[in-house]
Amino acid sequence: MSLKADIITKIAKHERIRFLAKFLKNFNNMEFIKDVNNLYNNRTLYKIVQKGDKEKGKVLYLINEKYAYYGFCAILREVIEGCMVADELGFYPVVSMTENSPYAEKKGFLGKDNPWECYFEQPAGIDMNTYNQGFRTTSMSRDDLAMLAERYNNDGYRLSKEYFEDTGKIWRKYIRIRKELEIELQSKIDGIFDKGVKILGVQARGTDFNKGYYNHPKPILPEDYFEQIDKIIDKYDFIFLATEDNNNLEKFITKYGKKLIYHKDVKRSSTFDNPIHVKDSNYLEKDNPKYSLAKDVMIDMMSLSQCTGIITGMSQVSICARIWKYAKREFFDDDVIMDKGIFSDKRHSVSIAEGIKNDGTKFEGW
Repeated sequence: MSLKADIITKIAKHERIRFLAKFLKNFNNMEFIKDVNNLYNNRTLYKIVQKGDKEKGKVLYLINEKYAYYGFCAILREVIEGCMVADELGFYPVVSMTENSPYAEKKGFLGKDNPWECYFEQPAGIDMNTYNQGFRTTSMSRDDLAMLAERYNNDGYRLSKEYFEDTGKIWRKYIRIRKELEIELQSKIDGIFDKGVKILGVQARGTDFNKGYYNHPKPILPEDYFEQIDKIIDKYDFIFLATEDNNNLEKFITKYGKKLIYHKDVKRSSTFDNPIHVKDSNYLEKDNPKYSLAKDVMIDMMSLSQCTGIITGMSQVSICARIWKYAKREFFDDDVIMDKGIFSDKRHSVSIAEGIKNDGTKFEGW
């Protein structure tokens, strides 16, 4: 072998050197330089990877919910937005949820290896096994979600009617609760929601929400809700309360008595700790505590979506309840969103990442 051939062979074995050689060779080639710059700066480019020979003729689009400390409805909302991107591109969405999620039981629970499928069907009927053998595959990026935020000019919590209309259409097309679970939860809702009555839904976040997380809404106090509720209470037969905070619940019971309805078996906390982090005896006694916690979130979200009117602060649960209402082509008689602002000053707010790190829990980022 000649010296030149030997050098070329060695260079071919090293990707970095091979790239450098190609770059130097095309140093004066402006078309090449533009293509390389586009590759890293153009947010509309997608890398298509062949993993196998399944689903030829389709591009499978992975929505990978890999962040261990996303709340349940934050996950759901991100999936809805991912499905919106896939739908616009003609791709087929496939959802994966990390087994480190606080809502993920051990592998094999309910016969599922993917925790998402314990709660919802796959949006396009394509599972992860098929995705991993897909003929053409790609995945959602943070840029995809950023472009949606720019399109709807939202900060994550303050959302336009157009946003709810469009995400409602996506929910209607792609989001399906696992049938057995939907029947179970609806049966519990029917147990406290009498037919033909008008119910005002209220979500009052408490517990860790009161810590003041950076880039999260400022908490709304029960007394603030009372002021808004009392303006329209005469139009409703009952008030449904969704809360994870026992202190909020007690104040609402004291104020509204028998007019208040709520799910009694939902897990709640009496401290600044979110129920998801409180490992009390009732929690430990449940056969599948993580699954139970997710069902608690889902039943409150479902119940809010079925109310006649709604008053909430800004939260992912209330956002998903409103999206579902639009998905059903229904509208609230009264729709009140209370807004005290967002914690935007890092010096006077709490970092979720730091809090998790101080607890000694592995943090995988956002």
